[in-house]
Amino acid sequence: MTVCVEHLNSHVADHLMKGNRGDDLGRVEGLIRQVDTPRLKLLFDIYHAQIMHGEILRRLE
Repeated sequence: MTVCVEHLNSHVADHLMKGNRGDDLGRVEGLIRQVDTPRLKLLFDIYHAQIMHGEILRRLE
């Protein structure tokens, strides 16, 4: 089984995600690297990454 996690956009629905730490792309990426398994993937949502962090072209590089 592979688990896929998604970066969240708390700018739009902050009241729905109170206390959730999935809105920090760097943190999500760091956690995935710490777990260090090919069975944990990140669904990189370009729209939400741009809304939360901007500079989407730099991130894609």
